Amino acid sequence: MNRTKKIIISLVILLILAIAILIYRYNLSFGDSVNQKTVMAICMNKVLKTNDHKESKRTCECMVGGYVEKYSEKELLHISQKELQESFNNCSPENDNLIAENVQIDSTKLYQKIGWINQIDKNTKEDVEAYISKKSDTIINQFKVYKNGVIDSSMSKFYELKIEGYKDSLIQGEIRFFSPKDSTSLDKIEKRDVIFYYLQRENDSLIIKEIETDTNYIKFPYRNFDNYTFVGFISDYRWITVDTSEAYLLNRNLFAIDSEASTNNKFVELLK
Repeated sequence: MNRTKKIIISLVILLILAIAILIYRYNLSFGDSVNQKTVMAICMNKVLKTNDHKESKRTCECMVGGYVEKYSEKELLHISQKELQESFNNCSPENDNLIAENVQIDSTKLYQKIGWINQIDKNTKEDVEAYISKKSDTIINQFKVYKNGVIDSSMSKFYELKIEGYKDSLIQGEIRFFSPKDSTSLDKIEKRDVIFYYLQRENDSLIIKEIETDTNYIKFPYRNFDNYTFVGFISDYRWITVDTSEAYLLNRNLFAIDSEASTNNKFVELLK
């Protein structure tokens, strides 16, 4: 191998290493689009100046995760500096108010639920629920925005699970879920696909049940197992017409459903 080839190979290796370092340092594996990764890089660049990498990663995943749920890809490019600063402040560790302080944690499980409150302004707060993995990844699942003590469903993403019945019998379950796009006019929704998955024990096997619908309210039969533990997942896809073109805006809402604070719910991986 001549000297020129060796130099080229060395440069390629250095370039790959540099890219890998940048991806790690600025947490660029988080996010599904260039816009999301750009906001993540901006956040990490700011927070790393005063925090270690682990805390910076947690703070920025909180911030970007909240934006992804609230804004479209186009809107991500037009977030004001004031709003960015407020998000930095709200998601920073010193402003976290963990909700699940008294919950018994089972360290043998894959994920733990945590929650915190972001005080947006004097009359508005955001109640966030997330999962933390064994690798310390923070995965936001739900958030409720309260204005003057009342939930603003037009800015919130959450579910309500209700299961009633007797042990070892067929139980009637129901779930409602909400997202900011619920306020979209029905005549603008070209198509909607909602699928509800949940684990169910039948005989000696654990199977995945599936219900397809196009609404925010689902009733389902459920046979109790593992002391009323419930594990499920909702995927909600809406194809929304765009006035200025023939294209559609695909809105995606995903929920991991759990009745316990510590869980092995592998559906959580789909939230990433």
